[in-house]
Order: sequence, then structure tokens, then C-alpha cells
Amino acid sequence: MELLIFGGILIVSYLLDTVFDIFTNDDPSVSLDATSGDDVLTGTNGDDFLSGLAGDDLITGLRGSDLLDGGAGNDTLVGNEGSDLLDGGAGDDTVIGGFGN
Repeated sequence: MELLIFGGILIVSYLLDTVFDIFTNDDPSVSLDATSGDDVLTGTNGDDFLSGLAGDDLITGLRGSDLLDGGAGNDTLVGNEGSDLLDGGAGDDTVIGGFGN
């Protein structure tokens, strides 16, 4: 699945044979909950809340003060710039803070 939001326009596409889902958003701020699969979540330059739920997820916050929640699974969380809160949840997680707090 691919989720894109540009200037208030939501574009969603889905490939049935994919092994993971991709959610991307370039809006100023976003709140996304992923699926129980292996997801790729990329936030915005605003203050984002990104939740991976179950699965082995890659969650990237970009700029802003982000809250990244990996949920269950072996996740990779990347905060980048801003004052971020990174919570890997259950599993063997990798947490990369970046240049912020």
C-alpha cells in the first residue's frame, strides 16, 4: 500500500503481491497507524505521530518534534532533526536519534 498526501489530496495505491506496505506523507504534520505487516512509514518536516503496530517496521520522522512508536516486532526507528520521542515497543529494535533531542 502507498499513501501520499499532497496539499490535502490523498492518493492511495495497493499491490497485492507486495511483502510490505509503504506509507509516505509530505503534509506539514501527520498521524499514521500502520498495519500488522512489515511497514515503511515516513513522516514530514512537521510534528508527526507514526505508529508501526505489529510487524518489522522502518519508521522515519524527518524534521519536527515527532513521536515514533514501533509497537510489536523488530523495528528500526529514525528520529532525525527535532525533539523526538522514540519508543521501539516489544521486540529487538534499532533506535537512531539524529541531530535533535
